[in-house]
Amino acid sequence: MQNDINRMLKLAIGAVVFSSYLGLYATPRYDVGILLIPILVLAIMPLAERLDRSSRSYRTFTSALTFLLVIALPVLLNVINLLDAVTALVIYIQVYSLLHQKQLRNYHHILLMSFFLLLAASVLTPTSLIGIVLLLFVMSGAWALILIEMLEGAAPANQSGDVEIVGLRADNLQLQRRQSKLLDVRMTGWILACTAGVLAFSAILFFASPRLEAGLFGAADSDMVLTGLSRDINLAGGGGNIIQDTSAVMQVKFPEEVDGRFDGEM
Repeated sequence: MQNDINRMLKLAIGAVVFSSYLGLYATPRYDVGILLIPILVLAIMPLAERLDRSSRSYRTFTSALTFLLVIALPVLLNVINLLDAVTALVIYIQVYSLLHQKQLRNYHHILLMSFFLLLAASVLTPTSLIGIVLLLFVMSGAWALILIEMLEGAAPANQSGDVEIVGLRADNLQLQRRQSKLLDVRMTGWILACTAGVLAFSAILFFASPRLEAGLFGAADSDMVLTGLSRDINLAGGGGNIIQDTSAVMQVKFPEEVDGRFDGEM
């Protein structure tokens, strides 16, 4: 049963990780190449976990990379801006966790790094694709957290030294077969209900949060701010929409030119 939970958890974690990079792709700063990172990392993750379990050289190599990154971090901050440097550091931490053996805390680290990447994408003026990304992130994140709790609950039972002797009668075999199922109807319904509750809470929170560009509950903002000259400056106007005012505010004439217009270089 624990192996089944592990397999399903890795699928959910993969969806969470991919959705965070899809959020970066939804911004103008990153192109489709950013999606190669989760695709390649998730593809080689099983091999990397086996290497981490059996090869000391692999662990030494990845530790050396981490040491070099720590040394080069001040230089990196001078070469690129702070947001890109923090994003690159978060990506490295996430990739490092994905390419090593995982305990429960490592799954939490991966989820946290995915949330940080999505947070970075949210401040880079993403396109409407971010709506699909958030839906995928919320659903896969809810499944991942539920499976982590199931894995944590199943771990003490597997570590226990107690031995249960079960007879080999047909009814006992049938009972064991039923108990070996990971998700029965009630468990599946409970997980789906939790996922629906998380989605409903996210939707309510989104619509209830005031947004300056759209007004409360998405109502249109009737206050339009025009560029140009005015007699007073209102500093308490909030974050209304700004549109360009094309009306003329000054006219210049050259008396020595025909019609007062100068068409040469200035």
